[in-house]
Amino acid sequence: MADYTGSEAGRSYLEITPNEEDLLSMVEENFDHVVVVLNSPNEMELGFLESDKIDAALWIGTPGSTGCNAVGKMLSGDIDPSGATVDTFAYDLSSAPSYYNFGAYDYSNVTYSNSALFAGSGDATSGEDSYHYVDYAEGIYVGYRYYETAAADGYIDYDTTVQYPFGYGLSYTTFDESIADFTDDGQTITMVVNVTNTGDVAGKDIVQGYYSAPYTKGGIEKSSVVLGDFGKTKLLEPGESTTVTLSWTHEDMASYDYTCAKSTDGAYVLEAGDYEISLRENSHDVIDSRTITIDRDYIYDDAHDGARSTDETAATNQFEDVTDGDSITYLSRADWAGTMPAVRATSSKEATAEQVKALTDPDEPEGEDVEDITTGANNGLTLADMAGLDYDDPKWDELLDQMSLSEMELLVGNGGWMTMGQRASASPRWWSAMARTA
Repeated sequence: MADYTGSEAGRSYLEITPNEEDLLSMVEENFDHVVVVLNSPNEMELGFLESDKIDAALWIGTPGSTGCNAVGKMLSGDIDPSGATVDTFAYDLSSAPSYYNFGAYDYSNVTYSNSALFAGSGDATSGEDSYHYVDYAEGIYVGYRYYETAAADGYIDYDTTVQYPFGYGLSYTTFDESIADFTDDGQTITMVVNVTNTGDVAGKDIVQGYYSAPYTKGGIEKSSVVLGDFGKTKLLEPGESTTVTLSWTHEDMASYDYTCAKSTDGAYVLEAGDYEISLRENSHDVIDSRTITIDRDYIYDDAHDGARSTDETAATNQFEDVTDGDSITYLSRADWAGTMPAVRATSSKEATAEQVKALTDPDEPEGEDVEDITTGANNGLTLADMAGLDYDDPKWDELLDQMSLSEMELLVGNGGWMTMGQRASASPRWWSAMARTA
């Protein structure tokens, strides 16, 4: 579009732009049926979908090279959409506590060289870059765990804050769910759910089980509801029924006691009391529930009940030295109003002397299990040489031996979104190997 001007001041990247609003208005005025397809991997502000002129919406995330084949089949009615939201869609994204600390934040007094990443690429950004940080001041209250808990405590009005809950999803048919059987053997909770397709077309249903742990104000931080297990039915014809079994253990319901309310150095704790086990349509809407009672506090540390069966060692606080002396106020259910962020964090801050040392001169790893490694070897290998080799083939070690420590840091630190090629390298090092086989 030659006259495309993007968005405007005051709108976030996750709101539709004025151009998109104009396009939507044109479609609404000229077509009898309107279906909005949301081609975005992020949850967006979707209040506009409540227009009477919009019949439906399909969130497709990032469909890739073949996903749109399924989109066409869903829009034409050949198949029934059967997904559910994996996050909470709020009317206003700034209602989330994580909004205020999400972004690009730099330490103002410590930098590193990124020249190894951009060497030979001609990229003008090569040089010194700041170390980045994020203050996770929201603690456990992320996504539905915030919205459901804040609403349960009366801090927010759920209906005016949340548009689509976590686990929400419609289809071309309808389902009836009921608890057919429920057992608790003292270690594992098992819920058998009967599902019947009550609509007119074939479809699949997602069955969701949640638990709600007892909470004491000022005690261990807990969400008012947590997803325990979920499952999906086979394709059910109209009128057809099936069962889905959901289960989780008592240990799974333990909450981490990072403030040491009931432990010395932090631990997972399964507190005594009543636990509501619920079958829900989504994180908010309850279909049916049962209650179990835990007879005493189970503290999973070496001084009490030992590590959970799924943990190799008992979990304890590991990063208190990072937060000591920091001015971060962590969100607490005990005082929503007093701990909820109100303004976005400043764009930078100074790292403490301890943080600077940890970033620029980290201690060498110690312990009997730490082995010396080879770096910068010239073994003449490229990634293409690994084609067809078994996972345990020793040539993989020879390839990794070619990497320098800085290249390892860059691969780990940037591997979530890119792998740069060191095209100017004179030796067959890792980055040039990646570039030639990309």
